[in-house]
Amino acid sequence: MLKTINKFALVIVITAVIAGATTYVLKPSKSNIVEQRVVLSNEITGGFVPMTGVTVGAGIYKDLPTTASKAINEGWIDSVLCASGKGRYFYKQSTLEPVPYLLMYDIRDELIGVYFYSIYEMPKPWTLKEKLKPFSETILDFEHSNLILFFKDPVNACRRDDKNSDGSFN
Repeated sequence: MLKTINKFALVIVITAVIAGATTYVLKPSKSNIVEQRVVLSNEITGGFVPMTGVTVGAGIYKDLPTTASKAINEGWIDSVLCASGKGRYFYKQSTLEPVPYLLMYDIRDELIGVYFYSIYEMPKPWTLKEKLKPFSETILDFEHSNLILFFKDPVNACRRDDKNSDGSFN
């Protein structure tokens, strides 16, 4: 009977060692953490294939640049000045297919929001604006409906961490 107990104990110890080693080897490393994404999408017919990063079917599935430097690399133009409580506006030059939104970044170059606009009058919560001119430079020089979606607090968008100033120019 003592031999049976010893064998049983040995099997439990071996099982525990194998389970521990397997858990240690298979646990996800910190390098597997994927960078934060912001995706602009509508109703896609088909779907996104995570393994390949490819969207099949029709519709929009677009990653927005999460930093100002990525936005500039993708052709977005920085309005440079920071609008207090809103951030810095980034826009695309007129193209064949106009982009109906502006990207908004804080002073730390992080994407904090999207300014959607339409030449058509839209229902509430959209608002009508004559033009978008947060500084001396006009960004949108026509009447438009707009809706701003913030996913980070814009109150301190222009505030530098190391100064008491809010860093804004208006």
